[in-house]
Amino acid sequence: MTESMTAAPTVVGTGVLAEALRAAVPPEYTVVVGEAGVLPEIPAGSGPVLPVLARRDRLYIGPVVREDRPGCPECLESRLLLAREFPEPMAEIDRRDPELLRRWRPPALTGLHAGFAAQIAGRLVELDREAGERLPVMVVRLVGLGVRRAVLLPDPLCAVCGALPEDNPEDTEALMPSASLSRKPGSMRTKSLVDDESFLPTYVDRDMGMVRTLFKYGGGVFPNMTAPLGLRNSTDVEQGIGRTPSYRESGAAAVAEAVERWGGMSPSGHRSVVTGSYRDLPEALDLRRLGLHDEHRYDEEGFPCQRWTEDAELDWVWGRSLTRDAPVLVPETYAYYRTRLVRPDRPRFLYEISNGCAVGGSMPETILHGLMEVIERDAFLMTWYSRRTPERIDLGTARGTTVPLLLERIERLTGYTVHAWDTTTEHGVPSVWIGVVDEQERDGYARFLCAAASHFDMEEAVAAGLLEIAPIIAQHQDEPAEVQDLARRMVDDGDLCTSMLHHSQLNGRPEAQDRLAFLFGGSERAMADPDPRLHTGEPTDLKALLDETVERLGQHGLEVVVVDQTTPEHRAGGLFCVKVIVPGMLPMTFGHRFRRVRGLDRVFEAAAEQGFDDVNPDPHPFP
Repeated sequence: MTESMTAAPTVVGTGVLAEALRAAVPPEYTVVVGEAGVLPEIPAGSGPVLPVLARRDRLYIGPVVREDRPGCPECLESRLLLAREFPEPMAEIDRRDPELLRRWRPPALTGLHAGFAAQIAGRLVELDREAGERLPVMVVRLVGLGVRRAVLLPDPLCAVCGALPEDNPEDTEALMPSASLSRKPGSMRTKSLVDDESFLPTYVDRDMGMVRTLFKYGGGVFPNMTAPLGLRNSTDVEQGIGRTPSYRESGAAAVAEAVERWGGMSPSGHRSVVTGSYRDLPEALDLRRLGLHDEHRYDEEGFPCQRWTEDAELDWVWGRSLTRDAPVLVPETYAYYRTRLVRPDRPRFLYEISNGCAVGGSMPETILHGLMEVIERDAFLMTWYSRRTPERIDLGTARGTTVPLLLERIERLTGYTVHAWDTTTEHGVPSVWIGVVDEQERDGYARFLCAAASHFDMEEAVAAGLLEIAPIIAQHQDEPAEVQDLARRMVDDGDLCTSMLHHSQLNGRPEAQDRLAFLFGGSERAMADPDPRLHTGEPTDLKALLDETVERLGQHGLEVVVVDQTTPEHRAGGLFCVKVIVPGMLPMTFGHRFRRVRGLDRVFEAAAEQGFDDVNPDPHPFP
C-alpha cells in the first residue's frame, strides 16, 4: 500500500466523530471537531480547514476555511445567532450563562451518526471546490437522521476573516448610470427573482439564513408574505413584506425587501473613515437641505436627536451626486438608519428610516426604484402639508385588467370604497394617493386608510398602491377598545402619535375625518396615458430613463444623491443596494414629533399657494 493511499488528514479534537472523519476527508485538509458544542482553536498555517460542530440536535459540517477567501466558524456563529427563532428568550439565556447554549452537547452521537457525517463531509469537500461567495454547509439532523445543504454567507464584519475596504470617493464613480436594459418590454426590472432558482436558497435557511423562513402575512385579501430579518446586537426583528397577487411572487419580494433592509442598517460593504464637521468638509451635504426637526423638539426630554450646527462633528460616508457627477459626503447615521445598533455612542441629528432604499439587478434599476420611493413619499407629504386638493383618478378608465380586478376584490372582501388621487408634483413623475373609506361606518373599523405609489406609468402606480393598501386594511379591522381610545386621544394630542401604526389609527377615527375633507373636493380625470418610454415594444433602457429623470429633477432645483449600500451578501445574490437622497424633497417620518419640514421651502410655498400661513399641523395619515 502506497503512502498516498494511507495518508490521513490532521484531526483536531477527539471522539467517535473525529475518528470517523479521519478516514473520510482528503489528507490535505485539517479537520477541527467540536463534539460538545464548541470548536477547538484552529491551528495556524493548517491549509484548508474543515470544521465540524455538534450542537444541540444538529451537526454543522463546514464551511471549509481557506486563506484566500472569507468564511469561517465565527461567520457561522454570527448567522446562527441572527437566525434564532425566538431572539428575546434566547438572548436572556445568553445573558444569564453566555456559554450554556454553545456547550449544549447533542443528546445522541452514535457511531451511526459519525459514519453518516463522514460520508457527508466527503461530499462537502467536493462541493466546496466549486464554491464562490456562497459557501456550502451540510446540516445533519441527529434526531431522525436527515441532512440538507445550506448556504453560508460570510459575515463582512467578522472579527476573524472580515476585511472591509475603506470608504473612498473614487468608488462612488460606479454609481453613475451604466448600460442596463430591463428583462422585458414595459418592465423596470433586469431579472426575475421568482425565476432565479438560487435566490431563495441564498438568503433563506432555518439555521443560518439572513431570513430564517417565510410566513403568510395577516388576513388581507391578497397572498402577502413576510420575511423576518435578525439584527446585529439586537433582539428586534425587521420584516420584509411582499405584496403581490401570488404567494410565489410575494415570497421573493419579501426576501428582497429584507435583504434591502440589511443593506440599510449599518455600513457592511465598506469601513467609514471620514469624521469631521460640515464647516471643515467642502464635499459634505448641508443637513438643512434634508429638512430639520421643529426647533423646540431638540429641547424636549428624551428626544433622541441632537441640535445640528455647522461645527458639529460626525461620521460621514461617501455618496455621489448624479446631478453634478461629483462625490458627496453624507452623514453615516442618515445613510444608514440603524447605525446605532453597532455604534450607539455616535450622535444622531436627524430621524431617518429606510426612505429611498432599494435593491435590484443593476445599478440603474436599483437607483430608479429608490428614487421612485422618494418621489412617492414627497408627493404624498406635499399634498398633506399644503392641503392641496388633488384631482381624483377615474379608476374605470384603466386600460388593462389588473386595476379593475384588484379594485373589485378589495371592495368586495373588505366593504371599503376605494378612491385614488393624482398627487404628481412639479417635476411630472406620476404619483398617486390611494385611500379607502368605510362608508358603512362600522364599529371597530378605521373610517379612512391610505397608501401611496409612484411609477412612470400611472396605472402601474395605482396597481402598486392597491396592493399596498390591502394588508393595511386587515391591520385595522375590529380594533380593540384600548386602541380606539388611544386613537381618539391622539386626534386631540398629536404628540401621542409615536409610531408608524399610530398615524393610520388616529386618522382612521371619525373625529379626524374633517382633516381629510380637502382630498374629496377636486375634479375627476381619466387615467394618464402610459409613458411611451416603457412601451416601445423593446426592453426598457433603464440608464436612459434614469438619466432623463435626474435631468428633469435638476431642472426644478432637485439634486439626486446616491449612497452605495451594497454588501458582500448582496453580491452573492447578484444584487445591488442603494439609498437615494433628494435634498429638498420631504422625508417620510413616523411619530409626529419627528416631523422634518424646517428648511424645506417647497412645502411652505405650496401651503402659501393654498392660502395657509403654515404647513398642516396635524400628523400625516401615511401608514
